[in-house]
Amino acid sequence: MAGKVEVYRFLWLPTFDHPVVVRVVLSGDDGCEIVVKVLSGQGGYEPGHLTRADVHRLSAKERADVAEVIEVTGFWSLPVQAEEGFIGVDGEQWIVEGVRSADYHVVDRWSPKGGPVRKIGEHLLGLAGLAPRHSDEDL
Repeated sequence: MAGKVEVYRFLWLPTFDHPVVVRVVLSGDDGCEIVVKVLSGQGGYEPGHLTRADVHRLSAKERADVAEVIEVTGFWSLPVQAEEGFIGVDGEQWIVEGVRSADYHVVDRWSPKGGPVRKIGEHLLGLAGLAPRHSDEDL
């Protein structure tokens, strides 16, 4: 992959549901690949074994949408952890990592009911054909 490359990875670890990782590689002006992996276990317990591993190209529109979500949410300036730094027992850990040029950034949230990390995670899950199994009201 020549030229500018950005990589974003979303790790979704629901306590009682299957762990999911979605990675998007943005290269050049229109290149975009998405990798989706789902495990059989539960995020709060044993991860299990790989049950889904997909790789496919995203359209130019989907690529632009990913870049826009990253920009609009201010991903690169978000604090690593929320101010309260809360980790619960039953819920979901949402981790978003990004790499561009020599920069690396990670954000980690516990059961976000809204906000930028949830917006990024839901967008990437949607591209993967997945969605959180809980509504905002259930968290």
